[in-house]
Amino acid sequence: MITGFIAGIFAATFCLFFNSFLYKLHKDKAVVYEAPFLEEFIKTYTAVLFRGNILFSHFGFGLVEGIFDFLKDERGKMNRTAGCFAVLSHMIFGMIVYYAVKSGYPVFAGFLMSSFLHLLWNIFIYRVKKDNKNKSPG
Repeated sequence: MITGFIAGIFAATFCLFFNSFLYKLHKDKAVVYEAPFLEEFIKTYTAVLFRGNILFSHFGFGLVEGIFDFLKDERGKMNRTAGCFAVLSHMIFGMIVYYAVKSGYPVFAGFLMSSFLHLLWNIFIYRVKKDNKNKSPG
């Protein structure tokens, strides 16, 4: 369990830097379309490489992302909702990979399933944020 959790923290740290690099190149498209595949690949296969629990890797990743989101959103304000949803959503993505593997599917199939769900989640969140910006006064 602890090995998987450590794998998730390692994966989150790596993705934090790499996602920042991708954002500089592709802006919002990186966050919405590229990050889901990168994050799901790194946190899943880091757990496999470290021989850790995939579910705990996703939890560790979500916890790091959740803390990061909790402490600061794009306006510099605390954002408890984003932090909680980061932990919850990454746990769900991890459950998809975990149960896919437990059901006899290859890890890669679980990775693809979780990646596409993560992509759909990011599209939804991006649209909600965009709608909220358009509705805000000023």
